[in-house]
Amino acid sequence: MKVLTEKLAEWTDIDGAEHQLALTMGLIKEEVGSFQVDFKWIYWTNNRYGNALHDILMKMVEIGLLEYDVEEMRIRAVRDFKLKGQGQA
Repeated sequence: MKVLTEKLAEWTDIDGAEHQLALTMGLIKEEVGSFQVDFKWIYWTNNRYGNALHDILMKMVEIGLLEYDVEEMRIRAVRDFKLKGQGQA
């Protein structure tokens, strides 16, 4: 299975990124259902699952692991992300 940053290597619409996160976390099984038919409601309505997925992605943006294009509502992994040590901002 690919890690999330590999799945989000290219610009991805926010709902697609949320779906990839849900798959990676095991919230949704990859072999069950269809993104468009069975799971779109999670990402397009106000509910605890979609809200949590969105919040997690935004935290990843906040720490610099992902970048967010607000105008196009899309996300991608930062190619040269480096984990900073203690005391580094």
